[in-house]
Amino acid sequence: MIQGLRCIGDMARLNIYSSLLSTIFGIALLWHFGSQYLVFYVIIVPLMGFLLGSCYVLRLRKPGSTNIRLAEIRCQLQALFRVGIPIMGAGLAGSLVYLWIRVEILGQLGADAVGHAQAVTAITSQYVGLVMGAMGADYY
Repeated sequence: MIQGLRCIGDMARLNIYSSLLSTIFGIALLWHFGSQYLVFYVIIVPLMGFLLGSCYVLRLRKPGSTNIRLAEIRCQLQALFRVGIPIMGAGLAGSLVYLWIRVEILGQLGADAVGHAQAVTAITSQYVGLVMGAMGADYY
């Protein structure tokens, strides 16, 4: 809703505050209780985003209601499926190729090389996701 109503400033503040609070609470939790509470640290990140996002959404103006005909819904669903099915297929193909690459690396170079490749992929995905998220927010 925040992105759909073009509240870019609120969206940026939400991302910054949720990241900051997640980091603070997560580090405090791990510092105080140790690594056995690592699962709670993983849960804190989306929980902070949800709680802060809920606060921002409650402050938004309420959109007016409109009557939508079934034919309009069907038309929109067809457009979504026409675009969404190829995107899902491409995502599935990418995941299968990545799995195949990891199997090949494991067979030829060993488990350490698979770990290195996975770390490189995770770091690259994080940075690309950051850039694409910013571009997507700016586009919408």
